Amino acid sequence: MSLIFNKLGQLGSDQINNKEENNPMLSKDNDMGSFDGASAGTKNDSLLSVDASFSGSINFKSFLRIDGKFEGEISSKGTLFVGRTGVVKAAIKVGNMIVEGKIQGNVTAIDKVDLRQSAQLMGDIKASKLSIAEGVSFVGNCDVNPGNEKLDFSSNDEKGPVSIDKNKDKIIK
Repeated sequence: MSLIFNKLGQLGSDQINNKEENNPMLSKDNDMGSFDGASAGTKNDSLLSVDASFSGSINFKSFLRIDGKFEGEISSKGTLFVGRTGVVKAAIKVGNMIVEGKIQGNVTAIDKVDLRQSAQLMGDIKASKLSIAEGVSFVGNCDVNPGNEKLDFSSNDEKGPVSIDKNKDKIIK
């Protein structure tokens, strides 16, 4: 199991910080993608490496990066990062999620889902915030509601709906 999950904290202390240029796990040159999150590089961060595959359930506290293959369930209040080489087939419930790889399954995020340019997602998304870059492949439904408020589209006007008479350019009530 220790070969599958590498603790980023086991890197030398000079490599553990939030700067991509000093951290090989976060570097844009590592062919696994990049991450600009504040929690990356702490000793509680975990990695499913590019040559690993795992099936089952994963629970984590702060940050998990998947560059390999995973199938099952993922649950956390932390941040899930799926790198460009990551392939995930799972039901996902997390605090935040950043995707550069492939995901098949429904995603629920407490805060934000960030689909970056190389991301492919087949499944439904439910989140408070959603960011989709140009070039993303997304097949599914999304429910994005920042305040988790019940939306009401009924008219407050007792007179009924308003329409425009195209022939006379007048408002008709």
